[in-house]
Amino acid sequence: MNNEPVATLPKLAIWKIVGESYSFVWRNKNQLIMLGLIPSLLILLISIYVDPSTLLQHISRIFNIKFIEAAKYAAFPIDALEGGLFALVVTAFSVIWHRQFLVNSETQTIKNLFMWHSRQFKFLYVVIVFGIVGSLVFNSVFITGFMLISESPSLQSSLLQSVGKYQLLKIFASLVVSIIVVRWSIMFPSIAVDKPFSFNQGWRITKGNGFRLFIISILVILPFYFLVIPIRFIILLGEFPGLELINSLFFMVTTAVGVSALSASYRDLCGEA
Repeated sequence: MNNEPVATLPKLAIWKIVGESYSFVWRNKNQLIMLGLIPSLLILLISIYVDPSTLLQHISRIFNIKFIEAAKYAAFPIDALEGGLFALVVTAFSVIWHRQFLVNSETQTIKNLFMWHSRQFKFLYVVIVFGIVGSLVFNSVFITGFMLISESPSLQSSLLQSVGKYQLLKIFASLVVSIIVVRWSIMFPSIAVDKPFSFNQGWRITKGNGFRLFIISILVILPFYFLVIPIRFIILLGEFPGLELINSLFFMVTTAVGVSALSASYRDLCGEA
């Protein structure tokens, strides 16, 4: 396949891709259980032992300092550690699930989770870049909006006050980040099949389909999001600790559906069989 985008790009069929993504995961549910169990357990362990709040409490006790002081010096390194471990797990699973969808001649096994080649490192690199770019864009949009609202009394509406301190602004900044990042997300399946796009190619090949990709991502994530909300609420109550594992399993299923949707979008845009 030529990595350069064709002159006339097809329009993604939103409902077809969403339906195919759920269908693919259901048809390959046994494979998902086999490949997703270890990543789910790893995510569970990360959430328990690399939890920023818990680690900061330990640091404050060990060094006999206030929690705020511990957060001042250690919050960023802990967040970076948690995010890095999380990215490693998601990368290992996502690469093989992309190949599960796109490479029919290859059988994915548990061993593939631990066999890292150049494609995994390229994938991880893009994940890190996405995180940095997303953080910069989010902060830029949020700070700009914050300054505009603070300096303009007319923007201090009752709606903003009722939702909470600038929650709408956070939502808006997140939407801006999502719309930008989703255009580049087509790079992931291209890397997984060893035909990587550059950032420029990823942006160009999704031209005219950015909104469709955004809607597809919402439709494959939102149902699981609503399912996880009551689970997280019960976890916070502390009555059923075992539900944390269910929460991480739900996350892996959501990831599988999302990766399948990206793979289907890549196939339809690039003509991959």
